[in-house]
Amino acid sequence: MSTIFHYFSSIQFHPLVFFVATFIGGIATQACLTASYVTIFLTYFLCIAFIVFFKKSTLLRLFLLSGFLLGVVCYKKKLDDYESFCTNFCNKSYDIVAQVIDKQIKDGFQQKTSLKLSTQELYNRKTEKKYKATISCIAYCADTMNTISIGDTVKFSNIFMKQSKNYAFSRYLLKEGCYISFFAKNIPEILNRPKYSLERNIFNEKIQMLSTLKNKMSFQCYTLFSSLFLGNKTLNKKYLGAIKEQFKYWGLSHYLARSGLHLMIFLLLFTFLLRLIPFSRSVKTFILTILCLLYALFSWSSISFTRALLTYLFYYCYIFFNCQINTLHILSLITCIILIINPLQLFFLDFQLSFGLTFALVLISHAKIKRKKIAQPLPH
Repeated sequence: MSTIFHYFSSIQFHPLVFFVATFIGGIATQACLTASYVTIFLTYFLCIAFIVFFKKSTLLRLFLLSGFLLGVVCYKKKLDDYESFCTNFCNKSYDIVAQVIDKQIKDGFQQKTSLKLSTQELYNRKTEKKYKATISCIAYCADTMNTISIGDTVKFSNIFMKQSKNYAFSRYLLKEGCYISFFAKNIPEILNRPKYSLERNIFNEKIQMLSTLKNKMSFQCYTLFSSLFLGNKTLNKKYLGAIKEQFKYWGLSHYLARSGLHLMIFLLLFTFLLRLIPFSRSVKTFILTILCLLYALFSWSSISFTRALLTYLFYYCYIFFNCQINTLHILSLITCIILIINPLQLFFLDFQLSFGLTFALVLISHAKIKRKKIAQPLPH
């Protein structure tokens, strides 16, 4: 056992790994303590004074302390913005003018459609005041909303905006980048539809692709392929539930989560096919990257798939710029980027399993490489 720990302790970690560790610690600490900005920065400057006074590894400690502060501030700002919006606008009725940025059509669900909206204007009929508010929200609709397309500017009338009392659900909305959700009983009024919208064309192509696959495949094959390789989990809920139970019985539930495994299958397949074409390695890499981006563009993303895609892109960026590849450095950089964008990802199981297991596998891989180097006989 001591030998195993010796190999792990001999790994040379990049400072960014420790920065990410303190950054995560800052997010977790602020989530537990909910300190004010005065307390945060007062503590920060006291720590700086303490570090400078003892003059030991000053730059490294300041670097790590800055990572901790960044985590605290990112989490606090995210929640403060949310609480400020709820205080000013919730528990009132508004006419909501918003742009449709995403649409999900669900099979076997009571709410047949969910629209992700970017609000532009809120109008309070009682006070006759208009407010400019740019936030993301979700509208759950009992209708299929066939007349509504991505990119449309729509108007929902007399919507009561209410802060969710369910703590877990409100945090889930924040993790998805949304502040509130509401139920729309009627089809909204379409105020404007752009003549051309790239997002709308991509969405229509995705729906057309699903329709074609549904006609070409059996129901079971179509459901699994759409869920695993395209990331569309809004299909028949009962059938997917039965499949999940079977996989859970055999301890294979992780195979149903769209992750780096499915991206690797896609990459290996096209890498094999590109070997048959007499192109240079750089051209093949460029073609493979374009195919990978198209695959991501015409499918539904998840946190684990995003991690795998970014890892692939960073890996080939390192090769292109002739930099030394360090998997721990790449993974730490991706972790930092995702948590800066949305620090609430840290508290959800999909993020924890995806990044936690990947970090564990990378550390084991580095330890094995270190073990092989130590075990090699010295040259005579």
